[in-house]
Amino acid sequence: MQRCTLSCHAPAKQPARDAYDRLTADLDRAIASIRQNGTIPAEVFAGYPGLLTVFSPGIGPFLQQEDAYDPAELAMGLPSALPVLLLHGDLDTNVNRHDIQRLLDGFRGSGNEAVQLVEFANVDHELRQLPPGQGSSLTV
Repeated sequence: MQRCTLSCHAPAKQPARDAYDRLTADLDRAIASIRQNGTIPAEVFAGYPGLLTVFSPGIGPFLQQEDAYDPAELAMGLPSALPVLLLHGDLDTNVNRHDIQRLLDGFRGSGNEAVQLVEFANVDHELRQLPPGQGSSLTV
């Protein structure tokens, strides 16, 4: 398994901001294209070869299909007596607090008031505990 860390750090603030803006624009274009026709534009992520392992051309249809699911709607369709335990780290950059609240609202919409949410301090998306103040890094 290949791991890479994306970093937009640079000695001067403007080059880092420019890199961030380019990457964000590429992500927005890729997501829009995946949602529209299941493809990933060939020109996105130039300069970020590590992202090409995640956004390879053949994965577009899969991502389009997965993006069609709304976790909150799925939760709303589950039995109200289903025991549910949600685990969330406060350093999770993939699923934010708003996403968790929306998911909780979905479960509660099905009548499930017994959903338990456990939040962990200094824990990222992969439930790794990080040293205080370190913050999460974007890894793929």
